[in-house]
Amino acid sequence: MTKKLLFVVALLFALSACAHAWIGVYGCRVEDDFAGTNPPTPAPGFTVSPVPGAVGASSAASTAPGAINSYGMFISSYTSVTGIRTGTFNVSLPTAGYYNVANTFGNVNQGVAKTNAKWVITNAAGSATVLQDQTQAADKNTWMSLGTYKFNANDTANTKVMLTNDNQDSSGSLYLHSIKFETVTPGAAVYTGPANGATGELMDFVDLGLSWTAGAYNMAYDIWFGDDANNLTKIVPNYSGFAMGLDPDSLAPGNTYFWRVDALNVDKVATGEVWSFSVNAVPEPGSMLALGTGLIGLFGIIRRKKS
Repeated sequence: MTKKLLFVVALLFALSACAHAWIGVYGCRVEDDFAGTNPPTPAPGFTVSPVPGAVGASSAASTAPGAINSYGMFISSYTSVTGIRTGTFNVSLPTAGYYNVANTFGNVNQGVAKTNAKWVITNAAGSATVLQDQTQAADKNTWMSLGTYKFNANDTANTKVMLTNDNQDSSGSLYLHSIKFETVTPGAAVYTGPANGATGELMDFVDLGLSWTAGAYNMAYDIWFGDDANNLTKIVPNYSGFAMGLDPDSLAPGNTYFWRVDALNVDKVATGEVWSFSVNAVPEPGSMLALGTGLIGLFGIIRRKKS
């Protein structure tokens, strides 16, 4: 059977309650590699340091959903004997956004596993360190989260997941098999103005515009607007700002307008609430005449009192 190169991203579309999640799974070994020889052959995109023999062949294949069908690897934790060793997944994601990173390993020897296996996740904001307990039998063959991070598109230099033994120095092993990147649902945008149900003059709303603050994992926004709450128009797609002005020609006195901001993250959407504001009507000509007459009468009284 021809082996499939595992480090080419696997596009798995998992159906969630509201949208499809983009999932990329990457292995330290190629598909169907069940060889027990050492050192094991790494998959394209997976690197070991300082030498190919820095990792050993693990005879455990993870059965976590979507994991690569192959054996895994291990790194010795005995640094005073082996020195510092690392295994690194170097990933290129097709779209910038926030992704949850998870790893899995198979039926390894829990007796030599460690409670503080050190993962370093390089991302758009820098790097983060996660210490993982690999001694729990219940965690075998499951996806264990290493956290959610923002990653750039096509940025292998800043999209890395590394397992290292640099915090260890006793007999034992650190295990790796497959990692998974999965898009996360963003939090809803939080509106800051105009207030829901606000009323005012046309130019007040033009000057104020629409504004909001970011929810969790927001990459961009779709802005919806119209005079029918059930039939809004997307007026600006994929907008990266947090405020948007209103064209005075888009508003008319006496009308109520509705707006909504949807938060976006890659293929996930958090639909915002629908808020409204109402533009004051222009007074009828008769009302203006009555108002003017009243003012003239008032000012006339004031002048007479002064004379």
